Amino acid sequence: MDLYLHGGEGVFPKQAHTVAERTASVVEQHLNHRYRFANGDQFHPRLDPHARITIHPGNHSAQNHWPATALDG
Repeated sequence: MDLYLHGGEGVFPKQAHTVAERTASVVEQHLNHRYRFANGDQFHPRLDPHARITIHPGNHSAQNHWPATALDG
């Protein structure tokens, strides 16, 4: 997965960084080491900074716009 998370208007860089850390943690916990392809190879996605995701202070989520509270709880 290629992701570049940055803070939009009204979001501090630390908030965007926190969302990036939580996203990586969720991928590690829920995807990595759990799935295998038919040939036995392990499915192991990684996060790279290519797709631009804007972190915003609201609640609405879309493919390229995530709230700063994304992945809370």
